[in-house]
Amino acid sequence: MNMRDCPDLLEITPSAEVERVRHGWRAKCLQRLVRMDLPVPRSFAIPAAAVQTIAAGRSGGLPGLSALFETGDGLVSVRPSA
Repeated sequence: MNMRDCPDLLEITPSAEVERVRHGWRAKCLQRLVRMDLPVPRSFAIPAAAVQTIAAGRSGGLPGLSALFETGDGLVSVRPSA
């Protein structure tokens, strides 16, 4: 997957700019686990606004999101934030 195709989709790495307000508390906590070098699967943070758009049934919440599902060999988990 080319991350340039979907700039709002943020891979969670130790140096990624994960923001609690934009991506949610759980994304920020997941980044802490990555920084602690714990075994965390490759993970991505999606802006809360995009998730709300998708949940409302409107398309276009996050162009390029389908790229995460192309290979069909990963684990998908949607984690809500408070």
